[in-house]
Amino acid sequence: MEQTKPFVIFVDGVDGAGKTTLTREIFNNLILDLDLNVLIFDIMQSTDIGKSVRKIMINEELDELLRFSGFIFSVFYNLKRLFEDNKHYDYIICDRSQASTFAYNVFAPSKLKKDLDLTFSKSLIFSTLNQQFFEKHRGNFLNIFLRVDEKDAQSRLLKRGNTDIIESRGQEFQKLVGQGFDEYFLVNKPNVAYKEYLSQNNEQESLAKTIVKDIAEIKEDLRKQLCLANHLMNDSQT
Repeated sequence: MEQTKPFVIFVDGVDGAGKTTLTREIFNNLILDLDLNVLIFDIMQSTDIGKSVRKIMINEELDELLRFSGFIFSVFYNLKRLFEDNKHYDYIICDRSQASTFAYNVFAPSKLKKDLDLTFSKSLIFSTLNQQFFEKHRGNFLNIFLRVDEKDAQSRLLKRGNTDIIESRGQEFQKLVGQGFDEYFLVNKPNVAYKEYLSQNNEQESLAKTIVKDIAEIKEDLRKQLCLANHLMNDSQT
């Protein structure tokens, strides 16, 4: 296993954390300052299959496990395509990752409904696909998580006037989503190259510059870890 192009940066956080604005600022820094080949990719909106599955996912008249299964396979299918079809890019910046999938579609809905059987089924499907993803792409991605003050997040959502069914489920749902992110990164910490930042109003441009500086160091650390892991694996086989 070795570090290859593209290097993927996932930007996660609750609704209103400033992910889309930060994604655009990181893109501008990588393109304008470093003259790199960069793509912005939305896991659910950048492919036709993703757009179709999202419509199914928010149709609450359908069976929940059926909706979830279609959605989750679409997410990981798009992640697979993301790495395989864009090798000519130096960096890809994604608005959300599988961490958001877990927080919004496994953890929060299950906690609200307190349905243990459904929770187990969802978690099993998700964890199986997620582990396959880590095994294949470890060392080639960084997960950025944006912490945000709850009032700031609500203020941004109000300004946006977004009526998306997922973003309008109320404060209890959003708090559970935040707990879901914490749970995800706690469980997956050994597998995830992870960096946390505080998102504040009107500071996304300076935050993006800080992140771009950090990315180079994190990428080099990941390269060294992969080299060490390959060395140890080769030693064990001789």
